Amino acid sequence: MVSKKGPWAMSKFIFRLGLLAVAVALNFIAPEVLDFRVIFGMGVESAFLWAIWVMIFVMMLFRIIPNKFTTVGARKHFRGSYLEARKPADANPDMHKGAIKSALSWFGITAGVILIFFGLGLLTPGVVVVLTIIYSLCDSTFVMFKCPFRLLYLKNRCCADCRIYNWDCMMMCAPLIVYPSVFSVSLFLLAAAIIVQWEIAQIKNPRFFSREFNANLRCENCNEKKCTRGRA
Repeated sequence: MVSKKGPWAMSKFIFRLGLLAVAVALNFIAPEVLDFRVIFGMGVESAFLWAIWVMIFVMMLFRIIPNKFTTVGARKHFRGSYLEARKPADANPDMHKGAIKSALSWFGITAGVILIFFGLGLLTPGVVVVLTIIYSLCDSTFVMFKCPFRLLYLKNRCCADCRIYNWDCMMMCAPLIVYPSVFSVSLFLLAAAIIVQWEIAQIKNPRFFSREFNANLRCENCNEKKCTRGRA
């Protein structure tokens, strides 16, 4: 059954697709515009890079600060998103090994892509910006349609109870660190802080991450309607 996809999720998907199209075009037409190492030396040409930085920074800021604007899957590590379950539900599968496999798969693919471009002499700041936006688009695609990490490794029911939901920030920002700069390091460090916060919360309060104990992670309490599970 295909569920109704939230208009916000679809808008975000289209917006990121547009960013990718612009980034790819700029990488061919004016690659110097994507050189974030000299962003402070640019003039108006830096507008696109600043838009990317602000978009990613604000998104991550909402991940690390308790709020009710992000999806429950991204804020379930906060106490305010925990709702004690009154009725039993299936326990989450053991996703720790799946999380490790997911990280290794992502690292292998990313390292492979970077090494290929490096070997061909094509690795530039513009290429890693494009790769970062591709990962951003993949994030929206996996949430709205099919997530290979969930299907292959994690075996969780949906994104709400995903063990690695907030890992996407690091997955998205890590390629930028190939060229250290204020632009890339600032995003990388915030992504690292999110991972640390997430993992500490998972160790201290594993109940927050499980639909067995947290009723907010169950389909019957979902009002986001942006996945394709389509069943309670």
